[in-house]
Amino acid sequence: MERIYGEKNITLPYELFDPLTLEPFIPKISEQKLKEIYAKLKPIVEVNGVKYLIKKYALEELRRVSCINDFPGKKIGTINQSKLEPIGDFLCLHKNSNVVFYPTIEEILAQVPDDYIEQANLVEIVEMPTSDDDFHKYPELSEKGFQLSKVRAYNYHK
Repeated sequence: MERIYGEKNITLPYELFDPLTLEPFIPKISEQKLKEIYAKLKPIVEVNGVKYLIKKYALEELRRVSCINDFPGKKIGTINQSKLEPIGDFLCLHKNSNVVFYPTIEEILAQVPDDYIEQANLVEIVEMPTSDDDFHKYPELSEKGFQLSKVRAYNYHK
């Protein structure tokens, strides 16, 4: 998948939009489904070239905790990158604060493609808005209160 924040815009896939209203949307996910997906997929974060597994969160925290912004002090171990098998990348929508990029774990898990859920056990945001230009790169999203990230699903071979 090409870069989403760079010199040119990408064509946004139809899956990011409600088929009836054509508005961007994040799929609703039940607590049971969230629990099932979180039992299989854990978020990881990269800092200075090192990938970290972050602490396990309670179900109610997944709806409000950001694996990026709430990361300091939450790492529980490093990931041996030689054991990571990339499964694929997908685009992910996040509610926009217009101030800081704050992706919740629930937002990510609600948008993981079903076939990635079956094959992967880790997910990581690999591209996100980092500048004012990035926050406004896709006006069809930002004007509706959303930001875009690219997430990579991995199978971690222990």
